[in-house]
Amino acid sequence: RERTPFLRATASPSGQRGTAPTAARSGTSRTTTRSPSTTSLGSSGTRARRTSTGTSRATSPRGRGTRGRSSTSTTSTTTTAALTCTRTARGAATAGLRRSAARPRRSRTTAACQDRCHFCFGGQARERVKHLTIAIGQTAYLVLPASGRLVPGHCQIVTAEHLPSTRATDDHVWTEIRNFKKCLLQMFRSQGKDVVFLECATSLGSGRGHAAVDCVPVPEDVGADAPIYFKQGLDEAESEWSQHHAKRIIDTGKKGLRGSIPDNFAYFHVEFGLAGGYAHVIDDEQKWNKNFGRDILIGMLGLPEERWHQRARQESLSVQQQWVKQFREQFDPYDWTKQL
Repeated sequence: RERTPFLRATASPSGQRGTAPTAARSGTSRTTTRSPSTTSLGSSGTRARRTSTGTSRATSPRGRGTRGRSSTSTTSTTTTAALTCTRTARGAATAGLRRSAARPRRSRTTAACQDRCHFCFGGQARERVKHLTIAIGQTAYLVLPASGRLVPGHCQIVTAEHLPSTRATDDHVWTEIRNFKKCLLQMFRSQGKDVVFLECATSLGSGRGHAAVDCVPVPEDVGADAPIYFKQGLDEAESEWSQHHAKRIIDTGKKGLRGSIPDNFAYFHVEFGLAGGYAHVIDDEQKWNKNFGRDILIGMLGLPEERWHQRARQESLSVQQQWVKQFREQFDPYDWTKQL
């Protein structure tokens, strides 16, 4: 005798009522589901549920408990991952706030350095020496030194922007610096003189330095011997650059300064006219004599010994104005900035 199958009404996705299939007498659950929400009970009490892939999966109360524990574990893992992401986001946000808070400090430091720099336009220190300006280009200008003038005609080529060195300038600024050098060479050669160009670029990362090239006219016979004086001076210097013994002197005649010195390196550079010169990478700025080039020139020119200690000496305003007047009269025929 066969047992009458147990029928259960179910709701289809369309809202119509249907019947669930029968279960065999042996208790084996075989289910055919019309929709993902259709559920049937076999004679053994086992519930079959259609999976998302379209197949049927039999689950018992124990199975449901296992699935519940699995869901709890999954939820716990998801929560842990969410907390980790939150902590990461908080850390990134905190780091961003720290960086944002540090930017104004750097800006204030740079602004303070520029305000104290007597080469920067608009700074308070610049207002006290602006009367020494000879000619102004678009990115560079020519000025007489406020103190420490070695000889008449001693002047400086300065970048308009607060840059640490001429090595750090772009092509436009570099071209204007060379234009000033060419004009100075023409002017002083008409007077029977050569020009020695000096630059000492240090404290590059501090924001205190401002790119400036000292231009010192010397007699032609002294200018001819200038490379010998500076090469000997570099060779006889102490162990400040002992780590770079093989590179005590770098000849910049072939590659120029920018092709000879790496970027962001402190250096000393002397140039004899526009034919090149010597450069040296400063390894230890604390040991380096920042008046090295000035001291060599004092020895070359046979200047009085008191000049060695007069770098900070500043003449009166009337004397400086007289120097400016004389220099402008000499430089005017060679001033390339009048073409701007």
